[in-house]
Amino acid sequence: MNFIELCERRLPLNRKERYYTGTVFPAIVCTEDFKHFGRCLKLLNQELKRQSPPSQIDLEAESFEVSGSGVNIQFFTEYSLAESIFTKEAKARFPEPPETNETPDIMILINAPAPLLIAIEAKMYSAVSESYLRDEMGHQTSAILEPLKKVWPGLRVVHAALLPQPMKKQFCEFPGPVITWDAVYEAYKDVASAHYFVEVLGTAISQYEDLTSRGVNTFLRNAEGIMSGQEILDSSLTGTCRFQAMGRAGGRYGRKLINDIIDGHWRKQRYEVNTSGDPKTIGSNWFKIDDFVKLVKDL
Repeated sequence: MNFIELCERRLPLNRKERYYTGTVFPAIVCTEDFKHFGRCLKLLNQELKRQSPPSQIDLEAESFEVSGSGVNIQFFTEYSLAESIFTKEAKARFPEPPETNETPDIMILINAPAPLLIAIEAKMYSAVSESYLRDEMGHQTSAILEPLKKVWPGLRVVHAALLPQPMKKQFCEFPGPVITWDAVYEAYKDVASAHYFVEVLGTAISQYEDLTSRGVNTFLRNAEGIMSGQEILDSSLTGTCRFQAMGRAGGRYGRKLINDIIDGHWRKQRYEVNTSGDPKTIGSNWFKIDDFVKLVKDL
């Protein structure tokens, strides 16, 4: 019985994005103490060279070490810099921590005289728009990557997306490097030590059309951008906000938005935003930004 048959007879395949970024991806590319990690760097490097202008960073020339004598690589998934700056020593090294809890799916640092940081934002079955992904990665850049450049002068940064091949084809004008799950599968399918999770990934790819979000699941489908509540308030008060509507599950009178306001979480909570002047045409979870601003002021 192969893995696909097992999923058909027993537990259905896991659709959670973080399973693929936090379990499947590292199990494949980090197998045998990073012995085959260079294949991942090669995929990224190919995309960097396709950029216009081509990146000056050559990932295939990078040297990484994982052995008994030393390690020069850090590999984290679901990484929150804001939550990781916790000890006194860390707070001393990062005196200006991020104000928002941005969490790239994968963060890889290769230590060198000029350190290299690779941040990857991945999608699998989520129904997201190209503009949403741009905004999400833009927030990661401003909240994490740019501040780290200030802490470590000379830091080299690669910020890439990891998407299913059909999604990449839809995002034809995406500005940054994009690798695909399909390419990862092809690059590692002959690595025996990663065979199980390569088969899991192959199954996920083969069932993409059946498992991708569509239809009644409209979360993120109507988003033209994403902003924290504080950003929405500030830009509204200064007259620089180009959006007129925002979304939160349950809408203007929903429990989630009310709780955001009461406990103060609205400042860091990220909301979908849209330029439509009539939120009712978008969906029941949408309401006017002016109403949100008034609610914040009132409470």
